[in-house]
Amino acid sequence: KGIDFTNELKLNLIGALGEWNNLLKAQLHLQDWHVNGLVSTGATLPSPFQREYFANNYNWKLDSYQNQQHTKAEVEVKHDSFFDLTAKIGYSNWQNTYFFMDSLWKNDVFSSIQLVSGSVRGTLQWKSLYLQPSVGFTSTNSNFAYLPRLDLRARAYFNKKLFKAKKLDFIFGTDFRYRSNYRLAYYESGLDVYRFGGASIVNEANLEIDVFTGIQIDQ
Repeated sequence: KGIDFTNELKLNLIGALGEWNNLLKAQLHLQDWHVNGLVSTGATLPSPFQREYFANNYNWKLDSYQNQQHTKAEVEVKHDSFFDLTAKIGYSNWQNTYFFMDSLWKNDVFSSIQLVSGSVRGTLQWKSLYLQPSVGFTSTNSNFAYLPRLDLRARAYFNKKLFKAKKLDFIFGTDFRYRSNYRLAYYESGLDVYRFGGASIVNEANLEIDVFTGIQIDQ
């Protein structure tokens, strides 16, 4: 039982002057309940690779650049025995973040990105049958649609030790996953970066179903 706090501050005084990051974590334990929270804030300059690069097919140079500011807050609640319930909600904000667009690094198209996300998952059991559902959601700026708004998952499986000796551990189950549509970023293999903007390529909503099985012989 009790609450714990930790705080870590990083400040760059030489070289990339002005870069800093602060991470505050808190943990609260009350019997079967556990609450974890964090708040992270900071600012970073674009990397040397983003500032200037020359090659046969690509070249760019940032004449001036700004600090990329970020803020993140997250709370997670767990319960040990109530269906192994875990719930999480978070908020993130990025300002002046540089993205690779039109063969240049730009921070004026997605100058401010706000993201709210959450998820709930748990485990239901009846004898040797298990169900592990999970619901996740994400909400972002209307012009930054590179994440699915809805992510639904479920694992249903049978797990039991068979025969009289109970040495053969058998499992058989199915995984389900549904994701709503979202835009795709183009991967530039020659640079190992993702390019945003340009022609809109959308990954349509899809449902995935996988089947798995396994056995294990206990000693």
